[in-house]
Amino acid sequence: MPESAQTWALTPAALASRAWIDATADGLVAFLLLAPSSTAIGLEDMAGLAAAIGLAGPQESMPAVGERVTVAGARAVLQVPEIGRAFRIVATEEWRLLVRRGGTIVILLSADPLPEGAAKADVDTHLRAGTAAGRLWLGKALRSGVLAPGLPAGSALAACPAPAGTATQRPPTATRSGSTPRWPQPP
Repeated sequence: MPESAQTWALTPAALASRAWIDATADGLVAFLLLAPSSTAIGLEDMAGLAAAIGLAGPQESMPAVGERVTVAGARAVLQVPEIGRAFRIVATEEWRLLVRRGGTIVILLSADPLPEGAAKADVDTHLRAGTAAGRLWLGKALRSGVLAPGLPAGSALAACPAPAGTATQRPPTATRSGSTPRWPQPP
């Protein structure tokens, strides 16, 4: 896909990430939510990124988007060679280990900013609102053993850390089961 003007705005600092593991009907899943870090990134920017990755809306079948996530030691990277970008993901060792072992990875991309340090309930509300408004995309990714040639690993992707004392709890998220979004309850 040729790089469009809108994707130039998507620098590593322009996005925030939230990575967690959740138990689903299909087993443990490593979820990765990316959202704008400010209102400066608009719907067109995020829709362009969703298209580049190959993500679909929550009412569509969840697409397989190929080898997108590389984990090396304490570092995880989301690769988007279609726009010449690689974004570092801040994730726990547990998340990185599940990915290294070949676990399922679901990428969630939101067009709406997510505040840093958002609580589980806020993440759930954010995902539900994004689904209802058609401003959330998702896809199932695979782990890649290497960084795609020519992709620079971006500066640290801003993280939305879990509130203090909740490190082992996971935020609920949208997953795909048939054609209906499923919202798991927190443990």
